[in-house]
Amino acid sequence: MDVRRLALATACFGLLGLAAAAEPAATPAPAAGAASAGAAPSQADAEAQVARGTKAMHDSTADASRAVAAAVAFSQAIRYYQAVGDVDRVCDLEANIYWCKKRMTPDDVAHFTSQNQGDQGVTQALATIEAVATKTVPKEEAASYLDRAQKYAREHPQDYGQISVHYFEVAERFIGTDVSLTAQKLSLEAQQREMAQLKQDQDIERKTLFSRSDAAAGPGQHAAIPGPDAVRTAIATIRKLYRDDFAKTKAKDKRELAGKLLEQAPLSKDDPVTQYALLSEAIDLALASSDWYGVFTACDLMAQSFAGIDAKAKKKEVYARARANPVAQAILKLVDNPDDADANTVAGKYFCFDSASWDIGLPLLAHGSDHDSKAIAEMELLKPSGGPQQVELADRWYDAGHKASGATREPILERSLFWYSQAAPSITGITKTRITQRLDELIAYVANEQGVPPALMPSRLYTGTWDRYKTLFLVKAAKGPQGTMQVTTSWGNLSVTYEAPVTCDAKGVLHVDSHDAVVSGPGKGGFIPDSFTLQPNGALEQFDTRGDHNQGTFTVGQK
Repeated sequence: MDVRRLALATACFGLLGLAAAAEPAATPAPAAGAASAGAAPSQADAEAQVARGTKAMHDSTADASRAVAAAVAFSQAIRYYQAVGDVDRVCDLEANIYWCKKRMTPDDVAHFTSQNQGDQGVTQALATIEAVATKTVPKEEAASYLDRAQKYAREHPQDYGQISVHYFEVAERFIGTDVSLTAQKLSLEAQQREMAQLKQDQDIERKTLFSRSDAAAGPGQHAAIPGPDAVRTAIATIRKLYRDDFAKTKAKDKRELAGKLLEQAPLSKDDPVTQYALLSEAIDLALASSDWYGVFTACDLMAQSFAGIDAKAKKKEVYARARANPVAQAILKLVDNPDDADANTVAGKYFCFDSASWDIGLPLLAHGSDHDSKAIAEMELLKPSGGPQQVELADRWYDAGHKASGATREPILERSLFWYSQAAPSITGITKTRITQRLDELIAYVANEQGVPPALMPSRLYTGTWDRYKTLFLVKAAKGPQGTMQVTTSWGNLSVTYEAPVTCDAKGVLHVDSHDAVVSGPGKGGFIPDSFTLQPNGALEQFDTRGDHNQGTFTVGQK
């Protein structure tokens, strides 16, 4: 390690007095003792905290108050990397903490503290944040800090956001020096690159299924189109293999079978005849079941795999067979003219509201002629991460849903439910009360429309505490009063996960039966899954295989 690198390590570890004695240490922060109290977290916990901090740091661009949550997460994670002597990681996290601290206001900190009153981990993290932000670093260390930031930039050339954060710390810690001016310039350049990259990504996301380039014959060899007799023989074989699936006549079953054949097609590239037959059958099934994306995908795969097939021409040929359908008519127009506003609206509403393919439908709505759906879709494409922005988007969907009629009302209100659920954890005050009321209303409505009890709404999350354990219950799927739950029980740094059937009885009690559950996770050794009941009043009971049980409580959330 050269002198500058060792000096930098000294500065980063000075917070805990872990600096090498051979070099002059940066002045430790007054809160060093508080920051270092307690056992270091495990690597898994530290990495999870870094992930949470990164997410909150990203969210803080839209909601600055999230910087507190980010800094707390990073400060809780840093103790592991300090304990194992990972200099680079400690310095990276200190740069993030420093950046977050500069964005935090006293009101933000007070609000976060009030929400986590009595949590010693948060108190310790806040002490670490203060220590990192206020520690005195001699100006002689400026060059070492700049070297560190430049090293990060070399090793992560595309991570413009973090490059900017690293240079920002250098610029702010050494104000009045030439190093500070250099770092400030480099930080601004990285910010500009990040903004340019974000704009490019947004432009790509705003492109629709039809404004992207058609799937052309890519590099590599393409098979010749097989003769009709060989294709007929291959189709007969496929229909024999999938005899039971082909016997089903419902549109849903046809779409599922088309999906199965599309999955098999790329795996059959060494047998061009079978591959062509699979794609031909998938096109027919998708067309018969109005699976317009399935048709689109199959045509693209056929053009990518066989010589002489033009993707655009193939799509026009196939969709023309269903031109009586308004969606197929719209798609035919978009294949020729991706900017047709009316056609974008028709196709967008189909993909969003009929097939729940929001990633496909939203860009189409954003290019459409319907003013209301266009405005909401454009808000969606901005991917709001701040609570207030998410609430605004949820409100827009809520209003649109109550104006809608027929089959489109339920998917629109379900989208509103999704965004209220995203916003709920970070919203407080009277808005929190309003959101809670909306969530109760929408959960009951959507559950009724889907024919399941509200307690078994997919993605419904229950957090239970009992004995020394914490258990999360996530509804994965439900049909009527029966469904499947993913159950995760944690104790200390260990956890186990399993899926188990769940039923909701007439009184609204959930019964989770762990019989035959398959256990996973680092704590699975010797663990036998437990069964549970969750009462509507928030009471929880745990039953083990011996019939013994513990009592606890649970709260309800939404993933």
